[in-house]
Amino acid sequence: MFKKKGAGTGLIYAIVDERTDRICYVGKAVDPSSRRSGHITLLENNVHHNPRLQYVFNKLRREGECGLAWLPLEWASVENLGQLEVQWIARLRGLGYDLCNATNGGEGACGRVVSEETKAKMSRANKGKKPTALCIAMAVKANTGRQRTQEERDRRSAALRGNRRGIANLEKRWMEVRANGITDSHKQKLRAAKQAGGVARGERQHLSKLTEADVIQIRNMYDTGLGSRKIGATFGISPQTAWLIKTRKTWAHVA
Repeated sequence: MFKKKGAGTGLIYAIVDERTDRICYVGKAVDPSSRRSGHITLLENNVHHNPRLQYVFNKLRREGECGLAWLPLEWASVENLGQLEVQWIARLRGLGYDLCNATNGGEGACGRVVSEETKAKMSRANKGKKPTALCIAMAVKANTGRQRTQEERDRRSAALRGNRRGIANLEKRWMEVRANGITDSHKQKLRAAKQAGGVARGERQHLSKLTEADVIQIRNMYDTGLGSRKIGATFGISPQTAWLIKTRKTWAHVA
């Protein structure tokens, strides 16, 4: 039933709660047999990526019920699987099925609702981290040649209107320096600047958020067609700061 039908073909499938014969999850697979085995392995080891589906499985196992069953819904070409998954999820939810799917289907996380607690955890986990070269390359590839809709432009414009984050961040950092004094890393930068002679500039300046490698990367990202806002968000700086770097109004000493 889950045997692969051939190259270029995939399956939209459902996972069914056998106690009630209710569909509780909809997914897509290019290799259905392998996908089914993957689900089972993750569920049995209590590490499934979908916590709601894991909860259903654990409850069935505690109660000694027969468990979950896999039901083929529709075979289709691989190119159409994402669209069909979205359609099946919408159709079943419209019929009253309480699906465990965290998103609306398709690619990405469209429709996923993230709690404030999860947002806070993600923020703490990523605080202070710089994007890897791979992340930057993926961002460049995803945004190269992309044309934003007018709705997106209006929404971003409204969100940024009256934005004082840059000023607020600068004031916050200055208050931290005044309260805690200059850190050891800042002292090392000042010492290195004094030994080199002249005014500290670039990454030797103790409040610098960027390195010379970051500056080179920013200018390379502009060459790929990426915009100031995206580049600024990637490095935690304002779009204006990114543009000044690009035009060499700042960091002019970096080739």
